[in-house]
Formats: sequence, structure tokens, C-alpha cells
Amino acid sequence: MIEPGAGARDVNLVRDVLAPGESLTVASTLPEFVLVTAGALTAGDDAATIETGASMTVVGGTAITNAGAEPATVLVVAIGEPVGAAVDAPT
Repeated sequence: MIEPGAGARDVNLVRDVLAPGESLTVASTLPEFVLVTAGALTAGDDAATIETGASMTVVGGTAITNAGAEPATVLVVAIGEPVGAAVDAPT
């Protein structure tokens, strides 16, 4: 579970196709949601594998690496810094 705290925050969506041996790191101070849509990737120091169709929450700034022989496609959702006060919905 990702709990960013109060207030409106920026949300960053990053999609990338990683070649074999290539890595992606998304700068974030909060956990990130990683979804692999093709191939398989490893994440973090423990090299946890994320297969096609699987997702995982990782520590912000974790390197995601394609250790396989084929390209892999990944989507990363990272919640950013506060962007100001939350807007109240009209009644």
C-alpha cells in the first residue's frame, strides 16, 4: 500500500521498453507501483522477478533491470511531491 500523506500530489506515469541488460530508475521518495506488460524484470537488491502481467510495489528509486534475453515493457507509477492545497469539491 502506498500512503503519500495529505494534500494534492503530482503523479508520474513512466512507460519504457528495456533492452536486455538495460535498467530504469524513477526518482521518488515514496514507494512505486511497477507493472510488467511484456517480458520479465528484476527489482531491488534481492533481485525479485516480476513476470509479464505481474505487479509489485518497490521502494522509491529502486533500479528495475531486464536480466532476460528479450526486450521487456514496464509501467511505473510514482507519486510525487505535494503540489499545493487540495481543491474542495463544490457542494
